[in-house]
Amino acid sequence: LLGLFMNAEKYNQLGTLLRGLSSEIETNSGINAKAGDGSVDPYRAVIALHILNDILPDFLQSKSRQNSFAYHVYRQRENIIAVTSMVSRTFPILALKLLQTVLVKCTSLFSKDTGPKILYPVFVSFLRIIDGCLSVPNSAAIALLTQGFLGLVRFHMGFVINHAPAFISALNRLQTLLVKNFDESSVKKDVYIDFARISEELSKNSNVFRHHTVYWLSDYTMLMKHASIPNEIKHSMDMSTYHWLDMTSDHELQQLHAVSDATSRALFKSLYADYEQFHQYSGRV
Repeated sequence: LLGLFMNAEKYNQLGTLLRGLSSEIETNSGINAKAGDGSVDPYRAVIALHILNDILPDFLQSKSRQNSFAYHVYRQRENIIAVTSMVSRTFPILALKLLQTVLVKCTSLFSKDTGPKILYPVFVSFLRIIDGCLSVPNSAAIALLTQGFLGLVRFHMGFVINHAPAFISALNRLQTLLVKNFDESSVKKDVYIDFARISEELSKNSNVFRHHTVYWLSDYTMLMKHASIPNEIKHSMDMSTYHWLDMTSDHELQQLHAVSDATSRALFKSLYADYEQFHQYSGRV
């Protein structure tokens, strides 16, 4: 792979190579193909996705080639991300891996002016894959989705803040997905810990997300009404909610009490008692 890109750079063909890889993904993923089209070769799309995922971080971080390669990637970034987002249903694992690579290791691709426009297709891909997992659980995709949301809040908080309602709604759906699939043997405990870290990052901007605490806490108590999950996993899910409780004032607590039924109030009372005992003082700096 390295030789392929070095040769393309030598002959000033990096832009052409990147466009070709994007075209391979789009053409051979089958998303625009007609039924029975024998010209589609999904394997070629898979190879192209692997190449981009493996090579982008190395080349962008290589000082000897950084200026030339970064220039071409920067010019092609919208197309690369758009195409990867388009195939997220067909190749969810590969698409999530590439999008995560771009979010975390290639942050220089997102300028202040154009970043939000490029990030939105990434976010839509996450929504699309969540919907797919709600229908057909995929533990590997669930883990990568959680890492993707964590990447958004750690490296692109401005985008998250500007799309706060949509982001919180999507995060709630991911929470539902985690609770419903706790018995998937390959959904590791670390995934639930990463999920709690997402809320921890959000709590650093409490002036923004405090306005969503009633919605979040109400949905969480409703979810716990019908869930029976192991204590170890429930603890990690509760830890996520503790960070939301960090952001609440008496005003939000009164609102929550007003919209809750008797069962939800009892569940929340227990949750809040645990919050006071295990987190409220020890969990804050």
